Parts: sequence; structure tokens; C-alpha cells
Amino acid sequence: MAAKNKKSPLGSSFDEWLDDELKDEEFQEHFDSYKGQLDLGNKLKSIAEEQGYSVRGLAKAMGTSPSQVQRMFSITATKCTLETLMKFSVITGVDLHQILKTKKAS
Repeated sequence: MAAKNKKSPLGSSFDEWLDDELKDEEFQEHFDSYKGQLDLGNKLKSIAEEQGYSVRGLAKAMGTSPSQVQRMFSITATKCTLETLMKFSVITGVDLHQILKTKKAS
């Protein structure tokens, strides 16, 4: 029987697997990149919800489609144009600098 190079993720929790994978520098870089993208999408969604906007309501206010708003809330949020983010800022009443502000890693 051949020895395994890596611990099998089967039977492990996702957190255990992720902790192990994050020890790999290349994996960590990719993870951090995608995490930042998710953070922006989640932040936009959270702001919209706090302001009482549904996806459809926000789409109507922004003059766009609900599917475009959904994309804005997803990992593709970093592909939003500055114009879209400015519109979102004006409609929700949240300063653009505050929207784009990121948390410092602790």
C-alpha cells in the first residue's frame, strides 16, 4: 500500500482541512484574493439589507436588473464599475469610502 502524500479530507471537518491547506503559501495567496472579493459582495448585500432594500427594490432604484444586483453581491463584486458602486452609495446613503474600506488582518 502506497503512503499518502496528504491527509485525506474525508472524515475531517472543513475547518481542519482549510487550516491544513492554508499552510501552503500559494493556496493562502489564492484564498486571500477570493476572500477579499467575497467580503466586498457580502458587505454590499449587508448594507442593502440594513437599508431595507430587496434585490428587486435595489435593482429598480439603481436602474438595473435583479440579476445584476445578485452579481454585485457575489464574488464578481470586484468587477463592478465605479459608476455602479457610486450609484449604490448614493441610493443606500453609505459613503463610498466606507463601502470600500477593508478590515485589517489581525
